[in-house]
Amino acid sequence: MKKRGNAMNTVQTTDGTIVEQGTKEISINSKIIRLLGSMLKIGVVGFGGGSALIPIIEQEVVHEQKIVSKMEYEEDVVAACVTPGALPVEIASGIGYRRFGIAGMLLSAIAMALPGALLTVLIVSALSETGEGTFTFVRMLSIGLGAFIATLLIEYALKTVKTAKLESKKHEIEVIGLIILVFLATGPFAFTGIPFLQIKLSTVQILAITFIGCFLASLKDEKSETVKRRISLKQYLELGRLTVSWIAFAGLLSIPAILLLPESIVYSLNGFLSSLLSFGGGDAYLSIADGMFVSSGMVDSTAFYGTLVPVANVLPGSILCKILAGTGYLVGLEKGGSVAIGLVVAISGFAISVAASGMIFSIVCWIFRTFKGVCVFCRISRWIRPVISGLLLNVVVVMVRTNQTNGDAIQTPFPFVLIFTGALIIFNLYLLKKKKMGNFPAMAVSGTIGVVSLFLVGLL
Repeated sequence: MKKRGNAMNTVQTTDGTIVEQGTKEISINSKIIRLLGSMLKIGVVGFGGGSALIPIIEQEVVHEQKIVSKMEYEEDVVAACVTPGALPVEIASGIGYRRFGIAGMLLSAIAMALPGALLTVLIVSALSETGEGTFTFVRMLSIGLGAFIATLLIEYALKTVKTAKLESKKHEIEVIGLIILVFLATGPFAFTGIPFLQIKLSTVQILAITFIGCFLASLKDEKSETVKRRISLKQYLELGRLTVSWIAFAGLLSIPAILLLPESIVYSLNGFLSSLLSFGGGDAYLSIADGMFVSSGMVDSTAFYGTLVPVANVLPGSILCKILAGTGYLVGLEKGGSVAIGLVVAISGFAISVAASGMIFSIVCWIFRTFKGVCVFCRISRWIRPVISGLLLNVVVVMVRTNQTNGDAIQTPFPFVLIFTGALIIFNLYLLKKKKMGNFPAMAVSGTIGVVSLFLVGLL
């Protein structure tokens, strides 16, 4: 007599273990949920935006959740640094694609970008009713969280030096020198007026110098290796699927806006183009957005600079996603005459910002994967972390200046804000290093201290 097989199918995993297919599907679903939870969490607390989130994402997905390896993460960071668009969204899409394919890529990018963009649209739409009270609270919270982000950036640089020390003393000295050089080259003290401190290179210029230097240094090695690469049809199809997926995502979420407000198609095209041109971080994107949306008369300059930009600057997430979604809301509100149309066009802007960033990032990642092992990419992987560390130390200076701006807005003297920020940074280092507190609990403590302390100062 034949025995009946189990109704549930079984599959063999990569390590040879036989598991029930239903169990495997549940496991995969739980991992996707865990990944999306991590991305949403980072998106909610991601003050500083852009490169400031590199150490936060690394801590979450490499060290705590162990979703990707450190090498895989650094490969995605390299690709994100050389492409225009929203850097945190690009890294999130890369992590999602590595583990869960195209679906993971799209969902991770959305989860990373959604909190900041959603908060921006909601606050911009509600600010006229709630008054400045909500905005004041956000500024207070931003000062405490800004101090914590600065702590993580300093810690990232310290870890970079520590890793270099494990290789050799010589490499440690090289890394420290490169970090200091990049930090000074970004012009953190240019505002002093001292002549020899006036040199100031942008992030794009520093990265370009790094990549050109790695390329030139690798020419000799490349010739000696005579590296030849053959690209298969499967690899071309992979690139095609990635590109089509991003275009389809943006198109589907933009159709309702175009149907309700045909004029929004011009906004959509300008938004996609502005995303592809957004080299150099948030400030650089504001200049692009000004030319495409404000100077063209698409949105009112008072609404853009008086409401949208200040709100976007104090909220977490990528400036690109926040500004493009917020601009979509203003376009829909002004041209369509209703909040509902504004929200629909904002969704279109959000989708376009994510899709444009993800598409160009996917193309660069495809190139890196296809030519992995070529000397120039190996050199870039070796030296990109010290360069990023130097750039992040300059972001620390920017975070302090941002705290100053927020302090001025709530009528808190700059000396107090400066001392308060410095004290919070030291306290946060104590929590992270001595007390071994996790990033997000420590961030909550820092934000709470910021709100309570500044509120009490305001009462005096």
